[in-house]
Amino acid sequence: MNHPFIWQDGKLVPFEKATIHVLSYSLHYANLVFEGIRAYKGKDGLFVFRLHDHMQRLLDSCKAVGLKIPYSIEELNHATLETLRANKCDANTYIRPFVFMGLGTLGICASNPPIHTAIATVTWKDNQHEGIKVKTSSYRKPSVQSTMNKAKASSNYLNSQLSKQEALDCGCDEGLLLDVNGFVAEGSAESFFMVKKDKLIVPPLDYSLDSITRQTIIELAEHLNIPMVHRHVVREEIYSAQEAFFVGTGMEILPIKSLDFRPIGTDKNPITKALFDTYMKLVKGETAGDLEKFAHYVVRV
Repeated sequence: MNHPFIWQDGKLVPFEKATIHVLSYSLHYANLVFEGIRAYKGKDGLFVFRLHDHMQRLLDSCKAVGLKIPYSIEELNHATLETLRANKCDANTYIRPFVFMGLGTLGICASNPPIHTAIATVTWKDNQHEGIKVKTSSYRKPSVQSTMNKAKASSNYLNSQLSKQEALDCGCDEGLLLDVNGFVAEGSAESFFMVKKDKLIVPPLDYSLDSITRQTIIELAEHLNIPMVHRHVVREEIYSAQEAFFVGTGMEILPIKSLDFRPIGTDKNPITKALFDTYMKLVKGETAGDLEKFAHYVVRV
């Protein structure tokens, strides 16, 4: 559901007036960076999860692709809370901050497009967590010699969109992308984990975005005393895994019930479930007791 206000270039504007020109530079040349942030309705109000970390990554992405944003991290954090309050958000909400080039001279490297910053919010439906069917994609994650994989840039997501569409066309729910060396990289917009011999296997970030949800899951696994191994993974290992799952801001923690039409694990998935239950408590602001050390990750609106 669309919310009535969007924060754009320092002020709140009505939803219908938050527009750009069809000749905007980023629409043609894909120099846009963004974040996906979640706010959750908890027992004691609405909480934004890891707002500061997401905005820091937005600024890092801007620097990587040469977008000069005029706002500090404190100003972006304040603008996010201002937008949530103006829209009277009181349910689970998705937050989309983004920075892009507006109307200017067309050309592959125009020097004059203005830089715009916007923050939008939308109501987010609850996810289904019964598990998904995944297909290994025919697309590969681009080499770090070809693009800036650590920037959360729109240009990187054509690869993701094509891999997901391929999976959907094959009757699956998501794609699993390998890197150019054949090792598991990530999902179309998610980080990958698997469980083997009761250990959580964590693939490296050689070609992948440094996911904030991934960071959180690693910290929670340490908190829950789940043994971890950080190493490369090849796809045939996943076929015989005890458990496998994707994590991300949008999908949270979602079990993979099959890969390439081969069933994975069982319906119990104890490690996935333990991480999911702990994660959902944390994002809803339930940080009393043993989760108190993570309390700084949530900001009440």
